[in-house]
Amino acid sequence: MKKILLYIVQTLISTCLILVLLEGVFFILGFPQGAGDFIERAILQQKLALRKPSGQYRVFVYGESSVHGAGYAPVSSPVKWLDAYLKDFLPGRDIKVVNFGRMGEESNFIRQSFQDTLQYKPDLTIFYLGHNTFYPDNRVDFVTKRESEFTNRIRKWFHKSRLISAIVRATIRHKINRHAQKTDDVMGSTEIETVPAPNGEGYRSFTIPGSPVFLDNVRFFRENIEKISNFAQEKHIPVLFMKPVCNLKDYPPDFSAHLKPLPENELSRWDQLYRFGQEALKKKDDLSAIDFFEQAHKIDPTYADLSFLLGTLYFRKGDIDKARSFFEQARDQDIVIRRAPRDILDVFEKLSQQQKIHYFDTGKALIPEVPGGILGWPIIEDNVHFSIAGQSLVGHALAYEIARNNWIAPRSEWLFDRERSRTEIEDELGITRQTVFLNYCAVVGYLEHRYDERLEFARRAWELFPDDPIALRQLAWAYWLLKEKDKALDIYKHLGEKNPRALEAVFHARPEIQQAYEASAFGKMAATQK
Repeated sequence: MKKILLYIVQTLISTCLILVLLEGVFFILGFPQGAGDFIERAILQQKLALRKPSGQYRVFVYGESSVHGAGYAPVSSPVKWLDAYLKDFLPGRDIKVVNFGRMGEESNFIRQSFQDTLQYKPDLTIFYLGHNTFYPDNRVDFVTKRESEFTNRIRKWFHKSRLISAIVRATIRHKINRHAQKTDDVMGSTEIETVPAPNGEGYRSFTIPGSPVFLDNVRFFRENIEKISNFAQEKHIPVLFMKPVCNLKDYPPDFSAHLKPLPENELSRWDQLYRFGQEALKKKDDLSAIDFFEQAHKIDPTYADLSFLLGTLYFRKGDIDKARSFFEQARDQDIVIRRAPRDILDVFEKLSQQQKIHYFDTGKALIPEVPGGILGWPIIEDNVHFSIAGQSLVGHALAYEIARNNWIAPRSEWLFDRERSRTEIEDELGITRQTVFLNYCAVVGYLEHRYDERLEFARRAWELFPDDPIALRQLAWAYWLLKEKDKALDIYKHLGEKNPRALEAVFHARPEIQQAYEASAFGKMAATQK
Protein backbone atom coordinates (compact mmCIF):
# COMPACT_ATOMS: atom_id res chain seq x y z
CA MET A 1 0.00 0.00 0.00
CA LYS A 2 2.84 2.39 0.90
CA LYS A 3 4.54 1.67 -2.42
CA ILE A 4 1.36 2.51 -4.31
CA LEU A 5 0.93 5.80 -2.42
CA LEU A 6 4.61 6.64 -2.99
CA TYR A 7 4.23 5.91 -6.69
CA ILE A 8 1.14 8.14 -6.91
CA VAL A 9 2.92 10.99 -5.11
CA GLN A 10 6.00 10.66 -7.35
CA THR A 11 3.78 10.64 -10.44
CA LEU A 12 1.94 13.76 -9.30
CA ILE A 13 5.17 15.59 -8.53
CA SER A 14 6.66 14.60 -11.89
CA THR A 15 3.52 15.71 -13.71
CA CYS A 16 3.50 19.04 -11.88
CA LEU A 17 7.18 19.61 -12.69
CA ILE A 18 6.56 18.83 -16.36
CA LEU A 19 3.59 21.25 -16.43
CA VAL A 20 5.65 23.97 -14.72
CA LEU A 21 8.47 23.39 -17.20
CA LEU A 22 6.07 23.56 -20.16
CA GLU A 23 4.49 26.70 -18.74
CA GLY A 24 7.95 28.28 -18.61
CA VAL A 25 8.69 27.21 -22.18
CA PHE A 26 5.40 28.69 -23.42
CA PHE A 27 6.19 31.90 -21.54
CA ILE A 28 9.65 32.17 -23.12
CA LEU A 29 8.20 31.45 -26.58
CA GLY A 30 5.75 34.34 -26.11
CA PHE A 31 2.45 32.46 -26.04
CA PRO A 32 -0.31 34.77 -24.76
CA GLN A 33 -2.46 34.19 -21.73
CA GLY A 34 -6.01 33.19 -22.41
CA ALA A 35 -9.35 34.92 -22.49
CA GLY A 36 -12.97 33.92 -22.87
CA ASP A 37 -14.12 31.84 -25.81
CA PHE A 38 -15.62 34.87 -27.56
CA ILE A 39 -12.39 36.91 -27.38
CA GLU A 40 -10.26 33.99 -28.55
CA ARG A 41 -12.64 33.40 -31.44
CA ALA A 42 -12.57 37.09 -32.42
CA ILE A 43 -8.75 37.13 -32.33
CA LEU A 44 -8.49 34.02 -34.49
CA GLN A 45 -11.20 35.01 -36.97
CA GLN A 46 -9.75 38.49 -37.45
CA LYS A 47 -6.17 37.15 -37.65
CA LEU A 48 -4.75 39.27 -34.84
CA ALA A 49 -1.16 38.24 -34.14
CA LEU A 50 0.25 38.56 -30.62
CA ARG A 51 3.45 40.17 -31.90
CA LYS A 52 2.59 43.45 -33.55
CA PRO A 53 4.44 43.93 -36.85
CA SER A 54 6.73 46.93 -37.04
CA GLY A 55 4.85 50.01 -38.18
CA GLN A 56 1.39 48.57 -37.59
CA TYR A 57 -1.20 50.74 -35.82
CA ARG A 58 -3.90 48.81 -33.96
CA VAL A 59 -7.42 50.10 -33.33
CA PHE A 60 -9.57 47.91 -31.06
CA VAL A 61 -13.33 48.58 -30.85
CA TYR A 62 -15.35 47.16 -27.94
CA GLY A 63 -19.06 47.22 -27.28
CA GLU A 64 -22.49 45.73 -27.69
CA SER A 65 -24.57 44.57 -30.63
CA SER A 66 -24.41 47.95 -32.39
CA VAL A 67 -20.62 47.57 -32.61
CA HIS A 68 -20.94 43.91 -33.55
CA GLY A 69 -23.19 44.85 -36.49
CA ALA A 70 -26.36 43.08 -35.23
CA GLY A 71 -28.40 41.73 -38.15
CA TYR A 72 -25.90 43.03 -40.73
CA ALA A 73 -22.95 41.16 -39.23
CA PRO A 74 -20.54 39.86 -40.32
CA VAL A 75 -20.88 41.70 -43.64
CA SER A 76 -21.32 45.20 -42.26
CA SER A 77 -20.76 47.02 -38.96
CA PRO A 78 -19.59 50.48 -37.86
CA VAL A 79 -16.16 48.92 -37.40
CA LYS A 80 -16.06 47.66 -41.00
CA TRP A 81 -16.95 51.15 -42.21
CA LEU A 82 -14.33 52.77 -39.98
CA ASP A 83 -11.74 50.41 -41.42
CA ALA A 84 -12.81 51.29 -44.97
CA TYR A 85 -12.59 55.05 -44.37
CA LEU A 86 -9.20 54.74 -42.68
CA LYS A 87 -7.92 52.94 -45.77
CA ASP A 88 -9.26 55.78 -47.92
CA PHE A 89 -7.79 58.59 -45.82
CA LEU A 90 -4.44 56.97 -44.91
CA PRO A 91 -3.40 54.89 -47.93
CA GLY A 92 -0.32 52.76 -47.59
CA ARG A 93 -0.39 52.61 -43.80
CA ASP A 94 -0.65 49.33 -41.93
CA ILE A 95 -3.76 49.86 -39.79
CA LYS A 96 -5.35 46.87 -38.09
CA VAL A 97 -8.93 47.49 -36.93
CA VAL A 98 -10.38 44.72 -34.75
CA ASN A 99 -14.01 44.34 -33.71
CA PHE A 100 -14.61 43.03 -30.17
CA GLY A 101 -18.32 43.93 -30.12
CA ARG A 102 -20.65 41.24 -28.81
CA MET A 103 -24.43 40.88 -28.79
CA GLY A 104 -26.19 41.58 -25.50
CA GLU A 105 -23.14 42.26 -23.35
CA GLU A 106 -22.64 44.76 -20.53
CA SER A 107 -19.96 46.98 -19.06
CA ASN A 108 -18.29 44.34 -16.88
CA PHE A 109 -17.82 41.92 -19.79
CA ILE A 110 -16.54 44.74 -22.00
CA ARG A 111 -14.11 45.88 -19.31
CA GLN A 112 -12.82 42.32 -18.97
CA SER A 113 -12.50 42.03 -22.75
CA PHE A 114 -10.38 45.18 -22.76
CA GLN A 115 -8.08 43.78 -20.06
CA ASP A 116 -7.78 40.41 -21.82
CA THR A 117 -6.69 42.04 -25.08
CA LEU A 118 -4.16 44.53 -23.67
CA GLN A 119 -1.42 41.96 -24.31
CA TYR A 120 -2.10 42.49 -28.04
CA LYS A 121 -0.93 46.09 -27.64
CA PRO A 122 -3.69 48.30 -29.07
CA ASP A 123 -2.65 51.84 -30.03
CA LEU A 124 -6.19 53.23 -29.81
CA THR A 125 -9.32 51.83 -28.18
CA ILE A 126 -12.94 52.79 -28.86
CA PHE A 127 -15.93 51.89 -26.67
CA TYR A 128 -19.67 51.96 -27.37
CA LEU A 129 -21.81 50.67 -24.50
CA GLY A 130 -24.69 51.50 -22.17
CA HIS A 131 -27.85 50.05 -23.69
CA ASN A 132 -27.65 46.61 -22.05
CA THR A 133 -26.96 47.70 -18.47
CA PHE A 134 -30.37 46.73 -17.09
CA TYR A 135 -30.96 43.44 -18.90
CA PRO A 136 -31.71 40.81 -16.21
CA ASP A 137 -28.59 38.72 -16.89
CA ASN A 138 -26.41 41.85 -17.00
CA ARG A 139 -27.43 43.43 -13.73
CA VAL A 140 -24.85 43.71 -10.99
CA ASP A 141 -26.52 41.10 -8.76
CA PHE A 142 -26.39 38.50 -11.53
CA VAL A 143 -22.85 39.40 -12.62
CA THR A 144 -21.56 39.23 -9.03
CA LYS A 145 -23.22 35.85 -8.49
CA ARG A 146 -21.90 34.50 -11.81
CA GLU A 147 -18.33 35.58 -11.15
CA SER A 148 -18.34 34.08 -7.65
CA GLU A 149 -19.27 30.62 -8.96
CA PHE A 150 -16.56 27.99 -8.54
CA THR A 151 -16.41 27.08 -12.24
CA ASN A 152 -15.87 30.70 -13.25
CA ARG A 153 -13.10 31.14 -10.69
CA ILE A 154 -11.36 28.03 -12.02
CA ARG A 155 -11.79 29.29 -15.59
CA LYS A 156 -10.14 32.61 -14.70
CA TRP A 157 -7.26 30.74 -13.11
CA PHE A 158 -6.83 28.61 -16.24
CA HIS A 159 -6.79 31.76 -18.37
CA LYS A 160 -3.55 32.77 -16.64
CA SER A 161 -1.86 29.60 -17.88
CA ARG A 162 -0.21 30.06 -21.26
CA LEU A 163 -0.02 26.30 -21.80
CA ILE A 164 -3.72 25.68 -21.17
CA SER A 165 -4.64 28.79 -23.16
CA ALA A 166 -2.63 27.51 -26.12
CA ILE A 167 -4.53 24.21 -26.01
CA VAL A 168 -7.89 26.00 -25.78
CA ARG A 169 -6.91 28.30 -28.64
CA ALA A 170 -5.95 25.33 -30.82
CA THR A 171 -9.32 23.71 -30.08
CA ILE A 172 -11.19 26.87 -31.05
CA ARG A 173 -9.14 27.18 -34.25
CA HIS A 174 -10.03 23.59 -35.13
CA LYS A 175 -13.75 24.32 -34.62
CA ILE A 176 -13.55 27.46 -36.73
CA ASN A 177 -11.79 25.63 -39.57
CA ARG A 178 -14.32 22.79 -39.53
CA HIS A 179 -17.32 25.07 -38.94
CA ALA A 180 -18.26 22.59 -36.25
CA GLN A 181 -19.56 25.24 -33.86
CA LYS A 182 -21.55 28.25 -35.01
CA THR A 183 -21.24 31.44 -33.04
CA ASP A 184 -24.09 32.31 -30.68
CA ASP A 185 -23.69 35.96 -31.70
CA VAL A 186 -26.83 35.94 -33.84
CA MET A 187 -29.64 38.49 -33.72
CA GLY A 188 -33.17 37.27 -33.15
CA SER A 189 -34.61 33.78 -33.23
CA THR A 190 -34.06 31.57 -36.27
CA GLU A 191 -37.43 29.89 -35.64
CA ILE A 192 -40.40 31.69 -37.18
CA GLU A 193 -43.70 30.32 -35.88
CA THR A 194 -43.04 30.73 -32.15
CA VAL A 195 -45.21 32.71 -29.75
CA PRO A 196 -43.08 35.14 -27.74
CA ALA A 197 -43.54 35.17 -23.97
CA PRO A 198 -45.48 38.20 -22.74
CA ASN A 199 -43.17 41.16 -22.23
CA GLY A 200 -41.77 41.32 -18.72
CA GLU A 201 -43.16 37.89 -17.83
CA GLY A 202 -42.54 37.28 -14.14
CA TYR A 203 -41.29 40.88 -13.86
CA ARG A 204 -37.72 39.67 -14.47
CA SER A 205 -37.17 42.39 -17.02
CA PHE A 206 -38.55 45.21 -14.93
CA THR A 207 -36.14 47.73 -13.45
CA ILE A 208 -38.00 50.70 -12.01
CA PRO A 209 -36.17 53.94 -12.90
CA GLY A 210 -34.85 55.57 -9.73
CA SER A 211 -35.23 52.41 -7.64
CA PRO A 212 -32.33 51.07 -5.48
CA VAL A 213 -31.71 48.31 -8.07
CA PHE A 214 -31.62 50.89 -10.87
CA LEU A 215 -29.19 53.17 -9.00
CA ASP A 216 -26.99 50.23 -7.98
CA ASN A 217 -26.56 49.30 -11.65
CA VAL A 218 -25.80 52.89 -12.63
CA ARG A 219 -23.05 52.86 -9.97
CA PHE A 220 -21.73 49.52 -11.28
CA PHE A 221 -21.69 50.92 -14.82
CA ARG A 222 -19.75 54.01 -13.72
CA GLU A 223 -17.20 51.87 -11.88
CA ASN A 224 -16.52 49.81 -15.00
CA ILE A 225 -16.14 52.92 -17.17
CA GLU A 226 -13.66 54.37 -14.66
CA LYS A 227 -11.73 51.08 -14.56
CA ILE A 228 -11.45 51.05 -18.35
CA SER A 229 -10.24 54.65 -18.29
CA ASN A 230 -7.71 53.93 -15.52
CA PHE A 231 -6.32 50.83 -17.27
CA ALA A 232 -5.94 52.81 -20.47
CA GLN A 233 -4.10 55.62 -18.69
CA GLU A 234 -1.73 53.15 -17.01
CA LYS A 235 -0.89 51.66 -20.42
CA HIS A 236 -0.80 55.09 -22.13
CA ILE A 237 -3.46 54.01 -24.62
CA PRO A 238 -5.84 56.65 -26.00
CA VAL A 239 -9.45 55.68 -25.32
CA LEU A 240 -12.56 57.11 -26.96
CA PHE A 241 -16.03 56.58 -25.49
CA MET A 242 -18.97 57.03 -27.86
CA LYS A 243 -22.34 58.31 -26.69
CA PRO A 244 -24.87 55.45 -26.89
CA VAL A 245 -27.76 56.67 -29.04
CA CYS A 246 -31.16 55.15 -29.64
CA ASN A 247 -34.37 55.34 -31.61
CA LEU A 248 -36.42 58.01 -29.85
CA LYS A 249 -39.02 58.70 -32.54
CA ASP A 250 -40.15 55.30 -33.79
CA TYR A 251 -39.74 52.97 -30.80
CA PRO A 252 -42.60 53.13 -28.27
CA PRO A 253 -41.81 52.11 -24.68
CA ASP A 254 -41.90 48.40 -23.90
CA PHE A 255 -43.80 48.74 -20.65
CA SER A 256 -45.34 51.73 -18.87
CA ALA A 257 -46.36 52.23 -15.24
CA HIS A 258 -47.20 55.07 -12.90
CA LEU A 259 -43.85 55.75 -11.25
CA LYS A 260 -45.49 58.44 -9.14
CA PRO A 261 -47.92 57.27 -6.40
CA LEU A 262 -51.37 58.73 -7.11
CA PRO A 263 -54.42 59.08 -4.84
CA GLU A 264 -57.40 57.16 -6.18
CA ASN A 265 -59.24 60.30 -7.35
CA GLU A 266 -56.20 61.58 -9.27
CA LEU A 267 -55.60 58.17 -10.83
CA SER A 268 -59.23 58.05 -11.93
CA ARG A 269 -58.98 61.52 -13.45
CA TRP A 270 -55.70 60.58 -15.17
CA ASP A 271 -57.29 57.45 -16.67
CA GLN A 272 -60.21 59.50 -17.95
CA LEU A 273 -58.00 62.14 -19.61
CA TYR A 274 -55.76 59.45 -21.12
CA ARG A 275 -58.82 57.68 -22.56
CA PHE A 276 -60.19 60.94 -23.96
CA GLY A 277 -56.81 61.62 -25.59
CA GLN A 278 -56.77 58.19 -27.23
CA GLU A 279 -60.31 58.70 -28.55
CA ALA A 280 -59.28 62.06 -30.02
CA LEU A 281 -56.31 60.35 -31.67
CA LYS A 282 -58.60 57.83 -33.36
CA LYS A 283 -60.59 60.74 -34.75
CA LYS A 284 -57.32 62.34 -35.94
CA ASP A 285 -58.01 65.35 -33.74
CA ASP A 286 -54.41 66.04 -32.74
CA LEU A 287 -55.09 69.35 -30.99
CA SER A 288 -57.69 67.84 -28.66
CA ALA A 289 -55.46 64.82 -28.06
CA ILE A 290 -52.58 67.11 -27.05
CA ASP A 291 -54.86 69.01 -24.69
CA PHE A 292 -56.13 65.86 -22.95
CA PHE A 293 -52.69 64.28 -22.76
CA GLU A 294 -51.10 67.47 -21.42
CA GLN A 295 -53.72 67.58 -18.64
CA ALA A 296 -52.96 63.95 -17.79
CA HIS A 297 -49.24 64.70 -17.89
CA LYS A 298 -49.70 67.44 -15.25
CA ILE A 299 -51.28 64.88 -12.92
CA ASP A 300 -48.60 62.25 -13.54
CA PRO A 301 -45.68 62.89 -15.94
CA THR A 302 -44.08 59.46 -15.32
CA TYR A 303 -46.14 57.20 -17.60
CA ALA A 304 -43.92 56.28 -20.55
CA ASP A 305 -46.62 55.71 -23.17
CA LEU A 306 -48.19 59.08 -22.41
CA SER A 307 -44.85 60.84 -22.91
CA PHE A 308 -44.30 58.96 -26.17
CA LEU A 309 -47.74 59.93 -27.51
CA LEU A 310 -47.09 63.58 -26.68
CA GLY A 311 -43.72 63.34 -28.41
CA THR A 312 -45.38 61.89 -31.52
CA LEU A 313 -48.05 64.59 -31.58
CA TYR A 314 -45.62 67.47 -31.14
CA PHE A 315 -43.36 65.95 -33.81
CA ARG A 316 -46.29 65.91 -36.25
CA LYS A 317 -47.05 69.49 -35.24
CA GLY A 318 -43.45 70.52 -36.04
CA ASP A 319 -42.46 71.49 -32.47
CA ILE A 320 -39.20 69.52 -32.51
CA ASP A 321 -37.83 70.69 -29.15
CA LYS A 322 -40.98 69.67 -27.28
CA ALA A 323 -41.17 66.42 -29.21
CA ARG A 324 -37.57 65.52 -28.35
CA SER A 325 -38.16 66.33 -24.66
CA PHE A 326 -41.20 64.02 -24.48
CA PHE A 327 -39.47 61.24 -26.46
CA GLU A 328 -36.55 61.37 -24.03
CA GLN A 329 -38.95 61.20 -21.10
CA ALA A 330 -40.56 58.12 -22.65
CA ARG A 331 -37.13 56.49 -23.00
CA ASP A 332 -36.22 57.26 -19.38
CA GLN A 333 -39.58 56.10 -17.96
CA ASP A 334 -39.65 52.73 -19.74
CA ILE A 335 -39.35 50.02 -17.08
CA VAL A 336 -38.13 47.39 -19.56
CA ILE A 337 -34.92 49.27 -20.28
CA ARG A 338 -33.53 48.50 -23.75
CA ARG A 339 -32.15 51.96 -24.45
CA ALA A 340 -29.54 53.80 -22.40
CA PRO A 341 -31.49 56.21 -20.14
CA ARG A 342 -30.44 59.67 -19.00
CA ASP A 343 -28.69 58.33 -15.87
CA ILE A 344 -26.32 56.26 -18.05
CA LEU A 345 -25.67 59.20 -20.38
CA ASP A 346 -24.95 61.35 -17.31
CA VAL A 347 -22.16 58.96 -16.30
CA PHE A 348 -20.32 59.72 -19.54
CA GLU A 349 -21.05 63.43 -19.46
CA LYS A 350 -19.88 63.89 -15.87
CA LEU A 351 -16.67 61.94 -16.44
CA SER A 352 -16.09 63.96 -19.60
CA GLN A 353 -16.58 67.24 -17.71
CA GLN A 354 -14.05 66.01 -15.15
CA GLN A 355 -11.70 65.32 -18.10
CA LYS A 356 -11.45 61.66 -17.10
CA ILE A 357 -12.61 60.37 -20.49
CA HIS A 358 -12.66 61.44 -24.14
CA TYR A 359 -16.34 61.52 -25.08
CA PHE A 360 -17.67 61.53 -28.64
CA ASP A 361 -21.23 62.69 -29.41
CA THR A 362 -22.43 59.94 -31.77
CA GLY A 363 -25.78 61.66 -32.28
CA LYS A 364 -24.24 64.67 -34.01
CA ALA A 365 -22.91 62.38 -36.72
CA LEU A 366 -26.37 60.92 -37.36
CA ILE A 367 -28.80 63.83 -37.00
CA PRO A 368 -28.05 65.45 -40.41
CA GLU A 369 -29.52 62.41 -42.22
CA VAL A 370 -32.50 61.85 -39.90
CA PRO A 371 -35.83 63.31 -41.13
CA GLY A 372 -37.07 65.86 -38.61
CA GLY A 373 -33.88 65.91 -36.58
CA ILE A 374 -34.90 63.29 -33.97
CA LEU A 375 -33.15 59.94 -34.04
CA GLY A 376 -35.07 57.03 -35.52
CA TRP A 377 -35.79 55.35 -38.84
CA PRO A 378 -34.08 55.10 -41.30
CA ILE A 379 -30.77 55.58 -39.43
CA ILE A 380 -31.65 53.55 -36.32
CA GLU A 381 -33.93 50.70 -37.30
CA ASP A 382 -35.30 49.18 -34.10
CA ASN A 383 -34.44 50.30 -30.57
CA VAL A 384 -30.69 50.87 -30.94
CA HIS A 385 -29.27 49.17 -34.04
CA PHE A 386 -27.93 51.18 -36.97
CA SER A 387 -28.98 50.74 -40.58
CA ILE A 388 -26.27 50.44 -43.23
CA ALA A 389 -26.43 54.22 -43.65
CA GLY A 390 -26.15 54.66 -39.89
CA GLN A 391 -23.15 52.36 -39.69
CA SER A 392 -21.53 54.30 -42.50
CA LEU A 393 -22.12 57.65 -40.76
CA VAL A 394 -20.67 56.36 -37.49
CA GLY A 395 -17.57 54.93 -39.19
CA HIS A 396 -17.07 58.16 -41.14
CA ALA A 397 -17.44 60.37 -38.05
CA LEU A 398 -15.05 58.19 -36.06
CA ALA A 399 -12.39 58.49 -38.75
CA TYR A 400 -12.67 62.29 -38.64
CA GLU A 401 -12.55 62.27 -34.82
CA ILE A 402 -9.38 60.17 -34.91
CA ALA A 403 -7.84 62.65 -37.36
CA ARG A 404 -8.90 65.62 -35.23
CA ASN A 405 -6.99 64.18 -32.28
CA ASN A 406 -3.90 63.40 -34.41
CA TRP A 407 -4.15 59.69 -33.61
CA ILE A 408 -2.57 57.32 -36.13
CA ALA A 409 -1.03 60.29 -38.00
CA PRO A 410 -1.02 64.11 -37.87
CA ARG A 411 -4.20 65.54 -39.35
CA SER A 412 -2.18 67.23 -42.10
CA GLU A 413 -1.30 63.78 -43.50
CA TRP A 414 -4.90 62.63 -43.87
CA LEU A 415 -6.11 62.55 -47.49
CA PHE A 416 -9.80 63.28 -47.09
CA ASP A 417 -10.23 63.95 -50.80
CA ARG A 418 -9.72 60.22 -51.46
CA GLU A 419 -13.05 59.33 -49.86
CA ARG A 420 -15.06 56.84 -51.88
CA SER A 421 -18.83 56.96 -52.19
CA ARG A 422 -20.98 54.91 -49.86
CA THR A 423 -22.02 52.72 -52.80
CA GLU A 424 -18.40 51.89 -53.65
CA ILE A 425 -17.66 50.84 -50.08
CA GLU A 426 -20.89 48.80 -49.94
CA ASP A 427 -19.69 46.90 -53.01
CA GLU A 428 -16.30 46.31 -51.41
CA LEU A 429 -17.87 44.99 -48.21
CA GLY A 430 -20.23 42.74 -50.16
CA ILE A 431 -23.45 44.43 -49.01
CA THR A 432 -26.36 43.34 -51.20
CA ARG A 433 -30.16 43.29 -51.10
CA GLN A 434 -29.79 39.83 -49.55
CA THR A 435 -27.76 41.37 -46.70
CA VAL A 436 -30.57 43.83 -45.98
CA PHE A 437 -33.21 41.11 -46.35
CA LEU A 438 -31.49 38.84 -43.81
CA ASN A 439 -31.19 41.75 -41.42
CA TYR A 440 -34.90 42.55 -41.65
CA CYS A 441 -35.72 38.90 -40.98
CA ALA A 442 -33.41 38.94 -37.94
CA VAL A 443 -35.06 42.11 -36.62
CA VAL A 444 -38.48 40.42 -36.89
CA GLY A 445 -37.32 37.72 -34.47
CA TYR A 446 -35.54 40.24 -32.25
CA LEU A 447 -38.71 42.31 -31.77
CA GLU A 448 -40.54 39.34 -30.24
CA HIS A 449 -43.78 40.58 -28.58
CA ARG A 450 -43.79 43.96 -30.38
CA TYR A 451 -46.22 42.72 -33.02
CA ASP A 452 -46.82 45.98 -34.90
CA GLU A 453 -43.08 46.51 -35.42
CA ARG A 454 -42.63 42.84 -36.34
CA LEU A 455 -45.18 43.32 -39.10
CA GLU A 456 -43.39 46.43 -40.38
CA PHE A 457 -40.05 44.64 -40.75
CA ALA A 458 -41.69 41.52 -42.16
CA ARG A 459 -43.23 43.74 -44.85
CA ARG A 460 -39.85 45.29 -45.59
CA ALA A 461 -38.30 41.85 -46.02
CA TRP A 462 -41.20 40.71 -48.22
CA GLU A 463 -40.94 43.83 -50.41
CA LEU A 464 -37.32 42.91 -51.18
CA PHE A 465 -38.10 39.27 -52.08
CA PRO A 466 -41.88 38.78 -52.45
CA ASP A 467 -41.70 35.07 -53.27
CA ASP A 468 -39.07 34.05 -50.74
CA PRO A 469 -40.57 31.38 -48.41
CA ILE A 470 -38.94 32.91 -45.33
CA ALA A 471 -40.37 36.34 -46.19
CA LEU A 472 -43.82 34.87 -46.74
CA ARG A 473 -43.72 32.90 -43.50
CA GLN A 474 -42.51 35.94 -41.53
CA LEU A 475 -45.23 38.16 -42.97
CA ALA A 476 -48.04 35.62 -42.50
CA TRP A 477 -46.97 34.84 -38.94
CA ALA A 478 -46.83 38.55 -38.10
CA TYR A 479 -50.45 38.91 -39.24
CA TRP A 480 -51.41 35.76 -37.33
CA LEU A 481 -49.94 37.15 -34.09
CA LEU A 482 -51.94 40.33 -34.65
CA LYS A 483 -55.04 38.11 -35.00
CA GLU A 484 -55.56 39.20 -38.62
CA LYS A 485 -56.03 35.60 -39.64
CA ASP A 486 -57.67 36.18 -43.03
CA LYS A 487 -54.62 38.15 -44.21
CA ALA A 488 -52.34 35.48 -42.78
CA LEU A 489 -54.23 32.67 -44.53
CA ASP A 490 -54.09 34.50 -47.87
CA ILE A 491 -50.30 34.62 -47.58
CA TYR A 492 -50.13 30.97 -46.51
CA LYS A 493 -52.14 30.14 -49.64
CA HIS A 494 -49.54 31.94 -51.76
CA LEU A 495 -46.77 30.16 -49.84
CA GLY A 496 -48.37 26.79 -50.60
CA GLU A 497 -48.47 27.62 -54.30
CA LYS A 498 -44.83 28.70 -54.36
CA ASN A 499 -43.33 26.22 -51.92
CA PRO A 500 -45.57 23.39 -50.62
CA ARG A 501 -42.79 22.04 -48.40
CA ALA A 502 -42.48 25.40 -46.62
CA LEU A 503 -46.23 25.35 -45.94
CA GLU A 504 -45.92 21.82 -44.53
CA ALA A 505 -43.22 23.13 -42.18
CA VAL A 506 -45.66 25.80 -40.98
CA PHE A 507 -48.35 23.18 -40.38
CA HIS A 508 -45.89 21.01 -38.47
CA ALA A 509 -44.90 23.95 -36.23
CA ARG A 510 -48.45 25.26 -35.69
CA PRO A 511 -51.27 22.71 -36.09
CA GLU A 512 -53.84 25.44 -35.41
CA ILE A 513 -52.79 27.17 -38.64
CA GLN A 514 -53.31 23.93 -40.55
CA GLN A 515 -56.80 23.60 -39.06
CA ALA A 516 -57.71 27.18 -39.99
CA TYR A 517 -56.20 26.73 -43.46
CA GLU A 518 -58.11 23.52 -44.17
CA ALA A 519 -61.33 25.11 -42.93
CA SER A 520 -60.90 28.09 -45.29
CA ALA A 521 -62.49 28.26 -48.72
CA PHE A 522 -59.28 27.71 -50.66
CA GLY A 523 -58.26 24.96 -48.21
CA LYS A 524 -61.50 23.08 -48.95
CA MET A 525 -61.00 23.66 -52.66
CA ALA A 526 -57.49 22.22 -52.49
CA ALA A 527 -58.78 19.17 -50.62
CA THR A 528 -61.50 18.64 -53.28
CA GLN A 529 -58.95 18.84 -56.09
CA LYS A 530 -56.85 16.19 -54.40
